[in-house]
Parts: sequence; structure tokens; C-alpha cells
Amino acid sequence: MTTIQTQELTKEQIQKAVDLIIDRMPPQTTLHREALAEFRNGNYPHVKKLAAFNPLDQYCKALSFLGGAFSPQAISTGNTFTILNESILKVGELAKERTALELGADIAEVFG
Repeated sequence: MTTIQTQELTKEQIQKAVDLIIDRMPPQTTLHREALAEFRNGNYPHVKKLAAFNPLDQYCKALSFLGGAFSPQAISTGNTFTILNESILKVGELAKERTALELGADIAEVFG
């Protein structure tokens, strides 16, 4: 378990955490590229809409959480950490799905 000292969160720290999460999930579809572009433009409501319209897409879900991390209310209540955690979990699910799909395709090729 990691111990963290309590300190006031800065926008820079949050941005670094968000960048780490995004770096672990490169976009692979047109939908992902659109969601990432909208996220980078600060259009968080549109990213949430994309996630709602594509409820099984882990990439969109992960991004849809992240916009809230910058909210002053989330920062002051500590909810930024919850938001980052939820996004991290979605990235983990995305990595699991991608690995399973890649391995399935590789095995199909062996027998194909």
C-alpha cells in the first residue's frame, strides 16, 4: 500500500495524473479519436455524451470521468481522487479487452 501525504491539489498535478492515464490508452478508433479531441478541447459534456451513447466503450468511459477531476468542488472535497480511480479502473478494463482481442486474433491466425 502506498501512503500519500495530504496536500492541496494543484491543476498541474491533476493534469499530470490525467496525462498519465491518457498515455496508457492510445485511441484506436474514430470514436476514440473524437472523444480525445473533445476532451483536449475541454468539451467534457460532449465526451460524457459519447460515453452515454457508447456505454460499453471503456475508452469513452475513462475519458468521461476525467473532465470532472478539474472541478473546484471535486478538488476541495477530495473527489478528484475518486474520479482518477474510476478512470484508472476503466483503463485496466480497456487493457484487458485489448489484450484478449489481440490474443484471440493471433490464435485465430495460427489455426486459420
